[in-house]
Amino acid sequence: MTYSIRQASVDDATAIALVHVQAWLEAHAHLFPPAFLAGLDVDARAERWAQILVDGRTRATVAEDADRVVIGWATARPGRDDDA
Repeated sequence: MTYSIRQASVDDATAIALVHVQAWLEAHAHLFPPAFLAGLDVDARAERWAQILVDGRTRATVAEDADRVVIGWATARPGRDDDA
């Protein structure tokens, strides 16, 4: 598979949310009730991702396939502890 990695922008919020929700559905199906997983809301998650990306404290990158579809993401930010 050919893919590329680039810095994420607020325009990627929905694409990241789609991958995020799909990852939860696939990775946690055996841990959470179906009703909980069915309630995962891509739109709400996209709004949260937009806030995270605009906030500026979190650095995010996305991986895109050859068709420029986001297939993954990674984030990093300073620690949240008082002594970080």
